[in-house]
Amino acid sequence: MKSTGLKMSNLTALVLAALLSAGCIPLAIEAGKKAWEDRSTEDQVTDGKIYGGILSRLSDKDKNLLLDVSADVWEGRVLLTGTLDSRKAHREVVSLVRRDKRIRKLYDEVRIVTKAEKERRRKLTRGPEGQKGQRGRRRG
Repeated sequence: MKSTGLKMSNLTALVLAALLSAGCIPLAIEAGKKAWEDRSTEDQVTDGKIYGGILSRLSDKDKNLLLDVSADVWEGRVLLTGTLDSRKAHREVVSLVRRDKRIRKLYDEVRIVTKAEKERRRKLTRGPEGQKGQRGRRRG
């Protein structure tokens, strides 16, 4: 079982300090995230593959699903959130997500709403210029 405590070695702290003093802020931020990460690199890669597969399957079904449903993946556990306008669409999305056998647990928090509410949320997601915002994301 993995330790959930947060630990950072002196070497990691030294590397972070060197990166910050050299003006490498983005690199220092990523190094800091990795230092505090409680998932193994292998888990992070697997989560990324799960997430990518989910996005691909949803996009193949209907690109608009990427506006309606978000997925977060952590150590093989998937949290689905968002809104759909029918139980049938909801069943299809859950079925598409469950195709990946690496998923240990699926937390389904997708809500069924009216078509009007779904369209209102899509417009909000797209932003003022009608461009797609950032909905789905992979933790890590």
